[in-house]
Amino acid sequence: MTASESETQARLLAQALPFMQRYENKTIVVKYGGHAMGNPELGKAFAADIALLKQSGVNPIVVHGGGPQIGAMLAREEVAKALGPGTHASTFGGTPFVTSVALATLTTVIEERIPERAARMGSYLMAGLRALAARHAAIREVRGRGLLIGVELDRPAAPVVDACREAGLLVLTAGERVLRLTPPLIVAEADCDRALEVVDRALGEVAR
Repeated sequence: MTASESETQARLLAQALPFMQRYENKTIVVKYGGHAMGNPELGKAFAADIALLKQSGVNPIVVHGGGPQIGAMLAREEVAKALGPGTHASTFGGTPFVTSVALATLTTVIEERIPERAARMGSYLMAGLRALAARHAAIREVRGRGLLIGVELDRPAAPVVDACREAGLLVLTAGERVLRLTPPLIVAEADCDRALEVVDRALGEVAR
């Protein structure tokens, strides 16, 4: 999945919410794949804990494998009752090895409070990016949650991505005019400071 595809899917979900809310007396099951944006990156161990999703009435699945391929789905009791044998499946189910890896991953995420760290570092990085916005007119908006961050520009983002890469910082685009920053969960303040320096210079170079 590309960054632009991920952004498009997010927009489609947002457009579908009013339709689903019109049928609030009906049961509609919505499932999305969490491999592209994960859950700890958003600052919560489980995406279903995010208030916006709770308010919308959408309860997403959670997938945590830490690299090895595994499929899993969580469902409320009333939904689970409708899932008889053969009505649901996953490309990669659960072998003894991969389920052990998934358990170790979830245990580490929870015990080391990784989602809380992601939320803290994400706030730190977004504050730095908003400070850059005060100096660079090219930045229209800084938005995100946890360590999934988008910087909307008033111009194509690809040249900024290229300049960042030349300076040793890997960022992506999310659509034509958005920089997508998705640092690793172990990112430190010093790493964020270095990234902000690179983005600052890259924006200056592109603006010339």
